[in-house]
Order: sequence, then C-alpha cells, then structure tokens
Amino acid sequence: MTKRELEQIRNLNGVIKVYQTEFELLKYKSLIKGSIPTGMPFGTDVSDNTGNIATQMAEYEVLIEKTLNEMQKLRIEIMHYISTVDDNVLKQVLYYWNVCCMTWYEVANSVSKPEYVVKKMYYRHFKKEKR
Repeated sequence: MTKRELEQIRNLNGVIKVYQTEFELLKYKSLIKGSIPTGMPFGTDVSDNTGNIATQMAEYEVLIEKTLNEMQKLRIEIMHYISTVDDNVLKQVLYYWNVCCMTWYEVANSVSKPEYVVKKMYYRHFKKEKR
C-alpha cells in the first residue's frame, strides 16, 4: 500500500468536515425574513424555502453517510496493511497518523518519541519500500 493510499482517510476526513459545515449552515439559515414595506402591492407567489433547504440538507446527509462508509472500508484495508509491518512503534505511528488522523505532535506524544523521529520513521518506511 502506498503512502497516498494510506492517507486517503485524512483526505476524506477533510471532505466530511466541508459537508458538515455546509449542512450546519443550511440548518441555521434564517428562514423568516422581514418584509420591506414599500407601499406597493406584492405578488402571491409562494416560495418553498423550507422545502428546498430540507432537500439540500438531506442530500448532504447522504453525502456524509457515503463518505463515512468509504472511510470505514479504507480503515479495514489500512488495518490489514498495518498488521503486516514488523516494527511495533511504526505500526502505532501508521495507525495514529493514517487512521486516527492525529497531528504529528499528537502522534509523537502517543508513542513517546520526538516529533522529528516519528516523521522520519514514517517517511523512511515508504522510501525503503519505494512506495
């Protein structure tokens, strides 16, 4: 498995954050707008803003669910790959970085190593395998 394939969960995690942000914006969008008194007659057209927003919210929920399912499949593949690695510390680094989406600082604290050592371990692993 290549470094790019391992880091797909991190990328999908960012995509989910975008979808969730858009979902929250729709959720809290103001539906009631005051009318501007102009003294002019107004049309009787009724706009279904609530229905449109509800439809968009449902679409974002579907997108989030699909992305989460894809992440779960990737998580299983990555865990199979990590189980093939011999070095136990490297296994932890791969898990924390690629599956848990931790920062390098958090990964380093979790394995009790300096940050630069953890990064070197990670990148040397792929350099050694030429991936």
